[in-house]
Amino acid sequence: MSGLQVQKLPDETWRQAVERISGKYGLQDECLSAYDGYILGGELEPAAAFDALYDWDCCEYVEEPS
Repeated sequence: MSGLQVQKLPDETWRQAVERISGKYGLQDECLSAYDGYILGGELEPAAAFDALYDWDCCEYVEEPS
C-alpha cells in the first residue's frame, strides 16, 4: 500500500521508531513529546507513532511496487 507510513524495525519499540525517524529531521524532542501525549491519551502505540510523526511532517511516503 502506497502512502504515508511509519515503518518500525523488528527490534525496536514504536517509541524508538519515532525517535529514529524524527531524528532525521532534528525533531526528536517534539515528536517524542507528542507520542507520549497520545499514549497518555489512550491511543495504541502504532497510531500514536503515526500521529506524532504526522503532526511534525516526519511521516515518510512509501510507494509500493506495482
